[in-house]
Amino acid sequence: MSQEGGKESLGDEASQTKEEGRKPDLVEQLSGAKDGSVRMAQTVVKDAALIKDVVQVTAKQVGHDVSVGGRKKRNRVQDFLPILDWGPKYEKKFLKTDAIAGITIACLIIPDTMACASIAGVPPAHGLYAGLFAALLYAMTGSAKHVIGETPSALSAMAAATAVSIAVVGTEDYNQLIFMIAFLAGISCLAAGVLRLGFISNFISKPILKGFLFGIGLTIVASNLPKVIGIPKGEGNFFQQIYYVIQNLDQTNYAALGLALASLAIIVLVERKDKRIPGLLVALVFGIVATWVMVSFFDVDISYVGAIPSGLPMPGIPQVSSTAMASIIPAAIGVGFIGYMQTLAIGKSAGERKGYDVDKDQEFIAVGSTNFIGGLFSGIPSGGSTSVSAVNEGAGAQSQVSSLVAAGILVLTLLFLTPLFYYLPLCVLGIIILLAVRSVLDVKEQARFFHINPTDFFLSVIAIFGVIMLNILAGLVIAVIISIVLLMLRSSKPEVAILGRLEGRRGWYSKQRNPDVIEEKGLLILRPEGSLYFVNIDMVLDEIRYLLSWNIDAKVVLLDLSLSSSMDVTASDGLKRLAIEIQKNGLQLWFVGVLGPVKTVFDNAGISELIGDNIYQSIGEAVDEFKKL
Repeated sequence: MSQEGGKESLGDEASQTKEEGRKPDLVEQLSGAKDGSVRMAQTVVKDAALIKDVVQVTAKQVGHDVSVGGRKKRNRVQDFLPILDWGPKYEKKFLKTDAIAGITIACLIIPDTMACASIAGVPPAHGLYAGLFAALLYAMTGSAKHVIGETPSALSAMAAATAVSIAVVGTEDYNQLIFMIAFLAGISCLAAGVLRLGFISNFISKPILKGFLFGIGLTIVASNLPKVIGIPKGEGNFFQQIYYVIQNLDQTNYAALGLALASLAIIVLVERKDKRIPGLLVALVFGIVATWVMVSFFDVDISYVGAIPSGLPMPGIPQVSSTAMASIIPAAIGVGFIGYMQTLAIGKSAGERKGYDVDKDQEFIAVGSTNFIGGLFSGIPSGGSTSVSAVNEGAGAQSQVSSLVAAGILVLTLLFLTPLFYYLPLCVLGIIILLAVRSVLDVKEQARFFHINPTDFFLSVIAIFGVIMLNILAGLVIAVIISIVLLMLRSSKPEVAILGRLEGRRGWYSKQRNPDVIEEKGLLILRPEGSLYFVNIDMVLDEIRYLLSWNIDAKVVLLDLSLSSSMDVTASDGLKRLAIEIQKNGLQLWFVGVLGPVKTVFDNAGISELIGDNIYQSIGEAVDEFKKL
């Protein structure tokens, strides 16, 4: 395709020629053909069906599944359970580092999941249940080696925001709603994975996702400040809850506030001393011991968790009325999608650093599995954890075995250690929650958006205010709608670049960005900077007519369509009208960079017949032909 920087357009024929130039090497590799047999091999591989068979048979011999069109077929159990693929290949030399990483992250998951259960409004044990199955199932089904399945605070907040409008927090009906949201989120993600809908992740921009999570972070901060200062929880949106805290500052429980601040100091000091030591766990132990002493020996009034049932949960479909079910389905789909997006973002980031690919469709399967099974076992919504995954990678984890080790420790905790958390103070849980949302309250990232593109920053801010002023899902929907509208506005007005050469440099450059370009006399070379379709074709045609009116010496208009990967009927009809109009004025319309799908449209719409052979592989070829006129 014609691009700035010297790359000229290559159409289907050029691509085919290039591909045929590689066939002898391919045949030699597959069949071990010697020099004398290369000609015969070249003749054979011209049969496209035979090429497909040779590649697939050879790939199967080396243990790979290849499908036509570059897409992997999902016809094996390993495609849905990657552990069956990487497990037998696991190198035992990594076991020590994976075990250490697993123990480290388990020490983070335990307090983190209990804190997220508090955000969701259910007993702490249900956070541990979700953490167990999230760590276990993501290790079995996820495609990212360093992602740890856990209970992101944002998902807990989303579930709570929906359930609290239907049932009273603390009741069994409320708990069942939370579990059902996780269960349905799992079903929706599993369905998306089976249908290979991973491409929809491309429709949520990074600024919108970051703004959405930022807004959720602010909401979590506002709703958990009462825990830290020891007052009852407020209601309403972010501003209403902040105002409630300010109004009730005179009711502060100074014992709770002091314990919370002491725990915060411990976490900060421990992490500064040695990041390998889990500061959260140290603070948790300190808070439990301190609360036991204050309550047992000094009769201090401070709220704590109380009894946590021991043992593993029993499976069962959450029990929710049909009316409530209809109300939570949209929220459950939203929870699943946000959990997927966050997990995918963590995985892609780790994959870029460590040099492996993350499968978008498989991540739907992974997040769907953790939520489906988690909800079945009375767990809260789950997904990839940014902070715990970062610690896992920093601790030297080499594979998903670290997550399996963490899951094993969680099993032991549920079986034998839950009585140790009886005196866990709510104020310390509140501090842990506030620290957990640090990763989403990224002010520097928002400033970066503003510096790069104020429009994207504007979208991010809309998502933030939509969440904190309305509700979590409304904030996301509003931001996405505005994003789609802006995308349509942008694509409806593509720039039409005038192309020319720069002295001493190869290639073709936009005159709008490089005023010194030298145009080909009598030849007006234009390139629409985007695909042509019904939304923008009239504006593009008007711009072409305008530019042509300023180039009265032009004999030929060369239209570069290298940026148009497809074309609809409206656009093709518009180009046909333009060709007829130009021909009536004694000029010619030529094309370059016409890709395969667009060429098919040209043939079917009669454009190819109208313009004859004036479709060229490159701008250079068209210019050479023009000079012959």
